[in-house]
Amino acid sequence: MQKPFIGAVLTLLMWNTARAQSETPPGSPPSVPTATISEALDAKRSKGAWERYHDAFKAIAGGETLKGHAMLRTLIETYGDHPAARYATEILATLDAKPAKAPRATPPASRATSTAVESPMPDDPFGREEPADLARAELAVYQTLFGITGGALLCAGVSCEDARLVVGLVALGGAGGLALSILGTQDGITPGRTQTLNAGAGWGIFNGIAMANLAGLDGGAAPGLVLFSQLAGVGAGLALNTYYDPRSGDVSRATSLGLWSGVLTLLVHGAFDFDANDDLLWGTLMLFSDLGLVAGATLGALDAVSMTRGRVLLIDAGGIVGGLLGFGIPVLIQNDTGDSGLLFGSAFVGTVVGLGLTTYLTRHWDVPEALSNMSLGFAPMSDGGGAMVFGARF
Repeated sequence: MQKPFIGAVLTLLMWNTARAQSETPPGSPPSVPTATISEALDAKRSKGAWERYHDAFKAIAGGETLKGHAMLRTLIETYGDHPAARYATEILATLDAKPAKAPRATPPASRATSTAVESPMPDDPFGREEPADLARAELAVYQTLFGITGGALLCAGVSCEDARLVVGLVALGGAGGLALSILGTQDGITPGRTQTLNAGAGWGIFNGIAMANLAGLDGGAAPGLVLFSQLAGVGAGLALNTYYDPRSGDVSRATSLGLWSGVLTLLVHGAFDFDANDDLLWGTLMLFSDLGLVAGATLGALDAVSMTRGRVLLIDAGGIVGGLLGFGIPVLIQNDTGDSGLLFGSAFVGTVVGLGLTTYLTRHWDVPEALSNMSLGFAPMSDGGGAMVFGARF
């Protein structure tokens, strides 16, 4: 829900083509006689373009910046050769604080396919991600660690007894993970794709451990299954990156939902003093963790309730603090840690409250602060006049 918006609209007649054709404000497009526009454009189409323009400007002045920007981009794509589209481009350039390309006029036969603006505005936190050096470095670090883990699992699987073989396999695994992550991303990689690969390896290891315990494997079979599951997780990440373009926030949310589903399942077992057998314990942990992961990934695929990585981290912090408070309050009240069921049950409630409360409190976290607090722009009118609009929210 938007904060109360206190707006002040100052209307200034900047020019009038009928009276002052010789004066054109710096940076503004040349004045076009109304008669010329009426002859060149269909009257109904022209009216629709101006209506969309004014609706978009009202949304921006009302604090709904993301909605207003989306409406302006739609206007530019639909009416690429209309004066309102040129003005919309200038307004986007002003609000985005960088030069914007003027839309290319298209003949009437190709108006439906006009794509004057293809990239999302920089202030849109849910737009298409671009490759980043930090994402490439993050992939290199994590895949090096996962490579070391894979080398250790391989060594355990073949029962290494020679210290030189142990060190060699571990070092080879780390070097392989580093080399593959660097050489495979020479064209760059987005943060979302990096997190998908890292999450795939991590979840593969977790599921491998769970399946090994469920199957009762021992000896070299258990490490072998975990290693296979880790590689399968990386393969799944590669497949997702091939057919989708995951965003960092969506991957973070999916991973977070999976982790917290597993934590809450573990706390439930703790509330019942871990009376369940190992098969039920590992089975429910794997089931609910994977269900949470799939639910989060589905929300991202459907583009529903988008979140940034920063907001997800804040929600995680709220869950941690809530769990600690839930675990600690019975101890502070009773000064006794004897009832483990009460402690785990209280931690469960605290975690749920912490996650839910932080999710609610951060509901405006992803709104671009600079544009949501102040709006300033110029609104050309269809009759040749103009309006300067200033809006502020306190």
